[in-house]
Amino acid sequence: MCLFTYAILFNNRSVGMRFDIAKSRLSHCFVRTVKALNRISPHIIKWPQGERRRRIIEGFARAGRIREVVGAIDGTYIAIKAPKENPESYINRKCFYGITLQAISDNKRKFIDCFVGYPSSVNDIRIFRNSDIYQNIVNNTDEYFDPNQFLIGDKAYCLKNWCIPPYIERGRLQAFQRNFSRLHAKTRQVVERSFALFCGRFRRLRYLDMNRTDLIPATVLAA
Repeated sequence: MCLFTYAILFNNRSVGMRFDIAKSRLSHCFVRTVKALNRISPHIIKWPQGERRRRIIEGFARAGRIREVVGAIDGTYIAIKAPKENPESYINRKCFYGITLQAISDNKRKFIDCFVGYPSSVNDIRIFRNSDIYQNIVNNTDEYFDPNQFLIGDKAYCLKNWCIPPYIERGRLQAFQRNFSRLHAKTRQVVERSFALFCGRFRRLRYLDMNRTDLIPATVLAA
């Protein structure tokens, strides 16, 4: 029932009618399921270690010819109903209410880290710097990367030893820099495809019609 609720765009009343269950009971079951999935999420969405990380790096190298890439990072907007409190802070550059889902994808479009909850008016770099993964990497880089390993992200992300954005085109790039940026964009497409698959599979996430804004991050993470 919970999976069906995620998979379709019907409201809870329509879902309740399909399963012959009261709307209040459906909401109660949905929230319990979401909270249960959030409790086990660290065992499912987790940073790759050892052999798994090596396979991911090899996969990225085959796909985009950039070596030592552990993951691709990006953010996407999850459209929501206008919150009752401070609704203006949730309006993004695309002019709708939303929260931002930041995710890191491996080469097979599987999320290895997710951070969700900031209003989508907040820019990507601020969200990144306030995310758990950023703080964890800064405090213990060796646990997440071997020497020369790194993430790739678009130009919104800051340059670090372990996070590499593309070169910024100002009309002065050399051929090898333009080539790197081209391969970088090709490799980075994997996280964009991950978001497309994610929202395509769970169509409810195209617009979360929820009155309780506090439950929205957990609902997204549970998916």
